[in-house]
Amino acid sequence: MQYKTHDKSHRPWRSEWRPHPVKPSRYRDKVYRAILAYCGEHGGNTPTIRELMDIVGISSTSVVGYSINQLIDMGLLEVIDRKLVVVGAQWTPPVTQDI
Repeated sequence: MQYKTHDKSHRPWRSEWRPHPVKPSRYRDKVYRAILAYCGEHGGNTPTIRELMDIVGISSTSVVGYSINQLIDMGLLEVIDRKLVVVGAQWTPPVTQDI
């Protein structure tokens, strides 16, 4: 959000642009937990928006997209090569024992 260009000396705390805090979301935490669980079950791959809709029980792709955008703004998810990536997570394949 850009502030008007008039004199702002009487309110110096608004003299520079600041990002807005992420608003609370009813589904954001559910979507994040669903992504983490899905990654654990599917070898580190993240679900599609429609898969997230089914997992979380949301009937709108825009609500899932909004939640994902909030998680990206919070720094919990990244988009790399059009794929969601959980920040700080690294999937390691399960160790199998040869008998």
